[in-house]
Amino acid sequence: MNILYIDESGVPSKKAEVKTFSMVGLDISIQEAKSLIYDYLNLHRHYYPYLYKQRLRDLSFTEQVTLLKKRECKYILNPREYKHQSKMFMLNLIDLCQKHNARIFGIVACLDKITKKEPSAEWIYPYFIHTITKIYSRVLKKESAEGLIILDSRNQAKDDTMALTQSRFLLWNKEGRKCDNIAPLPFFTASHISIIIQIAHFFSYITNMQYHCVNAKDERYDHISIFWQRLSCLFYGMPSSGESPFIIWDGI
Repeated sequence: MNILYIDESGVPSKKAEVKTFSMVGLDISIQEAKSLIYDYLNLHRHYYPYLYKQRLRDLSFTEQVTLLKKRECKYILNPREYKHQSKMFMLNLIDLCQKHNARIFGIVACLDKITKKEPSAEWIYPYFIHTITKIYSRVLKKESAEGLIILDSRNQAKDDTMALTQSRFLLWNKEGRKCDNIAPLPFFTASHISIIIQIAHFFSYITNMQYHCVNAKDERYDHISIFWQRLSCLFYGMPSSGESPFIIWDGI
């Protein structure tokens, strides 16, 4: 059984400063996922030891949640927070994912090229999920494998809407059941309690900022290129776009 952990980066609006929106799914087998989590925690403790001075079991529930959210280190690649420590941590993290045979399924939207429909989360988010699901299903079918999808939880209403949209796509469409090797309903988890969702967040951010950097020639994110060079080999397939505003990695 394989699991695809999905997270997005960016704001799907032409009014946003960054005119790209990305989503990546980090695919890994259940067996390898356990080892990756163990190795990640050791790596994280090495580079951010101050976040582990307190033991979770010694804290109240509210304090545990606060500390877990700090441990996500979501902004370490932001130009204002970026340090040599961040660089070494991220390079080692990408190497860990290679070691554990993880791979990425991705899609990027160039928002300023969308003309037929104004970008919005209401249609871009499910479109991206469905596109990744179809490609992921084809790859797993070729490997005689099955998978399930775990999404970063946003809030109860949005999670319920996405679950309904995904089940309609997979089960209730006019063509009959699609992607019968993928669990028909996605799972949701908060990022602060899912290590691999946190990794997917980093990789989605790197992907989004790389394309933003290329399109907007924004020198503030030049530090991303070293991670992109290392990360790009984890993507399944080759990126293709043509005249489309969407860049999709598909190898079949």
